Amino acid sequence: MLKQFYPTPRSLLEKVMQDVDWNEVSTVLEPEAGNGDIVDFIMEQCSKHYRRNIDVDCIEIDETRRSTLIGKDYRVVHDDFLTYRTFKQYSMIVMNPPFTEGEKHLRKALDMQRYGGSVLCILNAETIKNPYTNSRKQLVRDLNEAGASIEYIQGAFSNAERETDVEVAVVKVSIPKKEWESEIFKKLKEKYYTEAQTVQETSVTVGDVVKAAVVQYNLEVESGIKLIYEYEAMAPHMLHSLDKDVKYNDPILRLCIGSSDYSINEFVKAVRRKYWGHLFRDSRFTAGMTSAMCSAYLQKVNELCKYDFSEYNIKEIQIEMSKHMIQGVEECILHLFEKLTQEHSWYPECERNIHYFNGWSTNKAWIINKKVILPIRAFSEYSWSNKEFRPRNCEAYRELLDMEKVFNYLDGCMTAEVDMDYQLGMAEAMGQTKNIRLKYFNVTFYKKGTCHITFTNPELLKKFNIFAARQRKWLPQEYGRRAYREMNREEQQVIDSFEGEESYNQTVANADYFLYNPHVDILMLEQYE
Repeated sequence: MLKQFYPTPRSLLEKVMQDVDWNEVSTVLEPEAGNGDIVDFIMEQCSKHYRRNIDVDCIEIDETRRSTLIGKDYRVVHDDFLTYRTFKQYSMIVMNPPFTEGEKHLRKALDMQRYGGSVLCILNAETIKNPYTNSRKQLVRDLNEAGASIEYIQGAFSNAERETDVEVAVVKVSIPKKEWESEIFKKLKEKYYTEAQTVQETSVTVGDVVKAAVVQYNLEVESGIKLIYEYEAMAPHMLHSLDKDVKYNDPILRLCIGSSDYSINEFVKAVRRKYWGHLFRDSRFTAGMTSAMCSAYLQKVNELCKYDFSEYNIKEIQIEMSKHMIQGVEECILHLFEKLTQEHSWYPECERNIHYFNGWSTNKAWIINKKVILPIRAFSEYSWSNKEFRPRNCEAYRELLDMEKVFNYLDGCMTAEVDMDYQLGMAEAMGQTKNIRLKYFNVTFYKKGTCHITFTNPELLKKFNIFAARQRKWLPQEYGRRAYREMNREEQQVIDSFEGEESYNQTVANADYFLYNPHVDILMLEQYE
């Protein structure tokens, strides 16, 4: 073996390991370590990259060189690489095998890394260029299949400690980490597959969304419970001590839920919490809910996780939600009215949001104009000089989405859908900050932190103003139900100041639209059926 020992020149090592990301390397095997030249280089590189905890194993067949490695305080784990058997996994194998047996050593390294990892090898070029044996032919097939990078170098050992003019091949292979499929999950998936596939492919209504989530929940819970049973069956065979009479002889592997000890009930509760939380974050399920309502239900998740995530319990929650939906949206309408009128009145530009009129029982009454301005930020500040347009950031998106939900409620779902997320996403991609078309209004964003909103449906805006003004009792009690000519002079003066006789006559003629009475059937509950 001494005749086949050629210490690796530093210049060649630099070429072999020039692309290594040392932050991704944790365990290394050097199967033919010799006097430790490769390991010396590895440790030097780790020191440069502040990696002081790297785990390196060495193998060396020559007894004298093994002593040299041990003298350098390197760990020698075996003598002959070809007989080495281990369950340990290495992120990288770096090798300069004996040239006459190169294909055997490289094939062994590739096999060790079959579940994921890299191999860097200095090989006699003839091993690849002249594959005259079955072993070499198989190696060439393995390298092609693994997508190996091969670079041929002439004279790499010309000025080495032991010179040779043999041409070498620098072989680099990176094998992706193997993705394992759970046998438990695989078997159960067959049980749930048809049902899950059907609801996932047709998930267009809230009912479909719920059914798909319940199927996935049941699959996850049943898989987890079977895993717990499997762990409990294996635990007695994986104890810390071979002496089974030791009082605290716990399993080496520990099953837990987060940082707590496991139990089936705690596991089920944790999965329930996950799915209940997901449900109230799913925009398809919460389509009729304002952000405040979503937040309120998310706060109930810890209580809801005491109940099974089932279609029955979800339906019960929907019934409860529908009872509070009208009140919640109407509160949001009034909150939005305040936001568009008085809440930001301190901001100079917002003064133009309001049209004042002589209200019933008070002179201090107002409605919003067709164009309003709100202090909504849509630009992310990464530096003082650079602001990046991000209209879908939390603040801007939440404000506009709540506004759209309010008008959905008042509109009765009569207006054609416009996907807000898509429209804002396209505007962001194109850098379009002005006149972005949404469902009920166009928006323009400015870097100073304002959003100009222009309503595109005058009748719906009028409906919004009527709703808010009636709630605040700024309009006569019989507003919209009594003809203008039948009103007394004081009532007529309010109408004149609010909208004028002609507009009011249109209100009376279309009272079913303008004096809106909500219907639960436009909310999410009916979509479940």
